[in-house]
Amino acid sequence: MAHKNHAEKSIFVGEILGEHRNKPTDTDERWNDCVRGEEDDRNLLSRSLELLRNRFGNEVGFGVYNLLESLKLIRKDLSGVDLSCLDLTKVNFNGIILGHSGASGANFQGSKLSMENLLYSGHNGSVNRVVFSPNKDERTFLSCSTDGTIKEWNRDTKQCVCTYRGHTSSVTSVAYSPDGRSFISASDDCTIKEWQFGNPDPIRSYQNHEETIYSVVFVSDDVFLSGSHDGTVKEWSISSNDCVCIYRDAGHWITALACSPDGKTFLSGSIDGSITEWSRGTTEPVRVYQRHIEWVRCIVFDASGKRFLSGANDGTVKEWQIGTTKAIRTYEGHCGWVRSVAFVPGEE
Repeated sequence: MAHKNHAEKSIFVGEILGEHRNKPTDTDERWNDCVRGEEDDRNLLSRSLELLRNRFGNEVGFGVYNLLESLKLIRKDLSGVDLSCLDLTKVNFNGIILGHSGASGANFQGSKLSMENLLYSGHNGSVNRVVFSPNKDERTFLSCSTDGTIKEWNRDTKQCVCTYRGHTSSVTSVAYSPDGRSFISASDDCTIKEWQFGNPDPIRSYQNHEETIYSVVFVSDDVFLSGSHDGTVKEWSISSNDCVCIYRDAGHWITALACSPDGKTFLSGSIDGSITEWSRGTTEPVRVYQRHIEWVRCIVFDASGKRFLSGANDGTVKEWQIGTTKAIRTYEGHCGWVRSVAFVPGEE
């Protein structure tokens, strides 16, 4: 297609629209040529969508489907695409990027969608964190969002089981208790809230931080840690409903936390890119690990507690050995922030 003139390209797009009741096949050479096209093909396809706005049902057939299949293959994601006022009921968005940091999300205003073609929908804002239940028999997970809610999802039905409301601002972090019977959440509203499953209202609120809380993590069923923009990590007792220890990191924002499997050590990541190791109950840091270039977004220990991974706004993932302040390996390739990292279960 890239070697044909503009008129031929217009004829091809016209054929897509003219034969809009036919789903294209992978063996259609004209289709494949268009998919392999250059920037002007993108513009042609995008402009062709304008012809199908505010047309629904049999009037549009597979027209929108055909055009978006081309756009998905050419662009690799649909971030920033204007998908407003379109019949999108035949388009499958599973696994397709619709927005990310540094780019606006796709615009669906006024469009008709099939919920079966979206894996999980329900939040009215960006999703900040997703965590799975620690109980292997439970087929549920939690998500928290800038819309101020936490949602519990069933993995089999893909349906929201319960929506938890109580924060007055973006929910930045959520964590299951080790026994999986309750969970906590942190927010831009400077509070931590404790919840019981099935009860949409918080059962307890913890207030002691002066700024946004970026991360919460359980140490045991009765103890958890919180890290805040105010430069502190705070250790909390659920049974006493009180802060029992404060760890200060030279005024740097605490943006990520991870606790070792034995609960004796924890790590804090900061906006300056550094990672600090702490021994619980001792308010002076054990050591500081050589830093990422930018804000540390996430940290996770392996099952042994001897290694950990970190991800940052610089687009890198670093692998570390506890006690060795220089990263043993750096993984590069992301073009944006790294918000989540994980070890492969069972692998050393």
